[in-house]
Amino acid sequence: MRILGLDPPEKYRVLYQVYSICLNTTITFYYPLSMFINMFLLDKKKEVVSNLTLTISMVVCGMKTFNNYLKRKELWKIREYLVQLDSEVKFEVDKEYLEYMEKVSFRYFVLYASMYGLVIATCEFPMLFATESRLLYPAWFPWDWKKSSRTYVAIHSYQLIGIIIQIYQNLLNDTLPGILMWLLKGYLHVQEARIERIGYDENASDEENYNELVACVKSHKICSMCRLLVYRYAFLCQLNGCGELTNRPHTQIMRHGQLINCGIFRLSKAKTLLYAKSKVTNSMQKSNEMADETYHFTTALYQCNWMDQNLKFRKVLIIFMQHSQKPWTIFAGGVIGVTLSTWMTVLKSAYSLFAVLNRVA
Repeated sequence: MRILGLDPPEKYRVLYQVYSICLNTTITFYYPLSMFINMFLLDKKKEVVSNLTLTISMVVCGMKTFNNYLKRKELWKIREYLVQLDSEVKFEVDKEYLEYMEKVSFRYFVLYASMYGLVIATCEFPMLFATESRLLYPAWFPWDWKKSSRTYVAIHSYQLIGIIIQIYQNLLNDTLPGILMWLLKGYLHVQEARIERIGYDENASDEENYNELVACVKSHKICSMCRLLVYRYAFLCQLNGCGELTNRPHTQIMRHGQLINCGIFRLSKAKTLLYAKSKVTNSMQKSNEMADETYHFTTALYQCNWMDQNLKFRKVLIIFMQHSQKPWTIFAGGVIGVTLSTWMTVLKSAYSLFAVLNRVA
């Protein structure tokens, strides 16, 4: 986030703020604005539809980045909570499980980084085979780039750098909610294993078992606070769904002459559809898995040796059970559940919109 101007360092804060303002003004703000202005200068209906879908995608990316800026303090708070949960892990098997979850999260990030990198490559490749000078995306600029080679190179470089920044913004926006939900699932699993061990240590007294249960309650509360913070980031998943509803019809560009019709471009079409569907599917899947993990939490409470404990222990256990029975389902905007069933509904709506725009085009 520091590269995007959203996480100022302790030193050189003034210089960093200047960098942040310049970057977000020229890329996050003006990049979709130039495409929006160009939309009013087009005559053909097909070109307007193609430009509109791309413009909406850029605007949604800017909205998600602005949302990250507004909630950057909450991200820092989540990081503090995760560090605190890490410090409470005592058993080696739990540490190995958390390391496994972190490795999966890193591979998940690397996978999508490679897919987004492929997007950058396939954006530039068609330009190499074009018979005439073309922009990466149709946009308005106050300079006539068709009559000046220097102007064209400058604008083309600006668009290339801009699309790299936009894709990097999307990479963070799209992977962050899924990674946080995946890590929460791991910490919940560790908490379940910790609770199941209570009461089976013959050397532990009743008071020590009670204190261990209270410590588990506090750790579960920290996980719950992390979940509430992640809950606010579910809005990003909702924006992803909106992007799928509007962005997929931009394949019309390939069919109506915005760029050249070649094998590389058809490959770009298939690749774009694949990564766009998979990124949202993973967010929905991580949300589903986190909710499934909470279903097993109450069972883990039954698995501890509560029968041999004192009355004080049992009272806390019963109250803990009552509070842990509700599954942790993420709701986008407080209304739409971030689940795989919701994603199927989004896919059906996206196909319906594509069919309508296909007939219009």
